[in-house]
Amino acid sequence: MGNILGEQLTKIREKKFPGESLRRVGGTLHEKHGFGEYFYTQLSKMEQGAIVPSIDMLNKILNAYGATKVEKDLMMQAWFEATAMEMATKGLSLKESEVKEAVNLLYRKINKKQK
Repeated sequence: MGNILGEQLTKIREKKFPGESLRRVGGTLHEKHGFGEYFYTQLSKMEQGAIVPSIDMLNKILNAYGATKVEKDLMMQAWFEATAMEMATKGLSLKESEVKEAVNLLYRKINKKQK
């Protein structure tokens, strides 16, 4: 069981902020985008797979990173996989049709906010 979400989040962060530490990126997010002063600790936990952010938080991070549509699409897919795994550990499950429907709803929600 991998940590696709955390790996993708790390990859995007390192691409957008090459050579910068997680703490420095957290400081930039705090100063320029209104994240909390110690947000880098949460970001670290997300990248390690210890926590799965809400879809709104993930979208806020991706917007702050200046992620492309392709990067956002990959992250949304990874988010759903991570959420499904988290649900499975709690004895819950998602049907593929439910996931596809939720993905479509989220894309519409995200696209509406960006307009």
